[in-house]
Amino acid sequence: MYWDDKYADDYQSADEYPKIHGAFKVLLWFVAASVVFNLLSPLLIKERVAVVWSHSPLLVLLLLFFGIVVPTVIAAMAFQSLRDRRGDTPYLLRAYIIYMMLGAIALYQMDVQNREWLFRLGFWMPCYLYLGRSRQVKRLFPEAKRQVSAQLVVTVLALSFMYVFFALRVGNYMQYNVFEDDTLLIDEKTLGEDEYSDGLIRLKKPAGLECGTHYINGEEIITLFNDDCVYYLKSGFWESEVATVNDSLLAALAGPEFTMATRELMSDSDFGLEGDPKIDAHRKCYIYYTKPYPTMVDIVILRDWRTAKYCLVYGKYEQGTGSHTTEILDAVRFQ
Repeated sequence: MYWDDKYADDYQSADEYPKIHGAFKVLLWFVAASVVFNLLSPLLIKERVAVVWSHSPLLVLLLLFFGIVVPTVIAAMAFQSLRDRRGDTPYLLRAYIIYMMLGAIALYQMDVQNREWLFRLGFWMPCYLYLGRSRQVKRLFPEAKRQVSAQLVVTVLALSFMYVFFALRVGNYMQYNVFEDDTLLIDEKTLGEDEYSDGLIRLKKPAGLECGTHYINGEEIITLFNDDCVYYLKSGFWESEVATVNDSLLAALAGPEFTMATRELMSDSDFGLEGDPKIDAHRKCYIYYTKPYPTMVDIVILRDWRTAKYCLVYGKYEQGTGSHTTEILDAVRFQ
């Protein structure tokens, strides 16, 4: 603990408190940084938040309250106590760290495939132990002058376990209520004239295109085509991130004639659909230098924030014959 204690006798004057330095100062900076990170976290997991919000807005609000508001308040109380050099500062900092460790467990409940919770737990555990062994902390806040109310202990523990409880509920929504929810399936009885469905999306067939069903790698793909183009539509549920399509499926959709062809990326953009702010899209447009004529390829992934579904649109057409991509995107419905 040399770094923690090497300025033990460094006083500005006889009437002032010792300076905060070394490991304790670094710990305080990490606590402040984690508060900022917590406040920004909804932006980092907005897809997961949107999935649960579509089914239970109240659950999302409760989780955000326990996961962001409560630890922020605890941290603010700890820094105010530190400023006044009150004896409950170490307890408040420990309460915050306990909350962060339980928050790591809550993160695991929301996404069992994510190993980030282990890194968080591995960081905060030494911080908790440090507060109990630091000579500087003991000097700044002598044990004889420390006080903590039983009410604070009970409150922090209760809030912590409620946080984990609501995170567990979110995990259940993610794993069961959303991705195995029959109410999200399209009832074929509700399809109108010239409408088609694969069970997850409905499609109003654009004029000038024929519609059929194709199977690639065992997956059902809606196909729109005419003499000049072909479009494949594959749907599914996206989970903690934007749905991605594996390389083998894209290769199968492209066909063997594209394997050796060179390509050039023409555009790469994110955009929203006109008239529906709940659906956004990412589009990449390539030109493949196939023989005898270059071929244009559009790859678009639509995401619906209400149902947690996505639709891959993969289109091929000869350069100069015209694109039907915009018409098809406007024709896709997720409900």
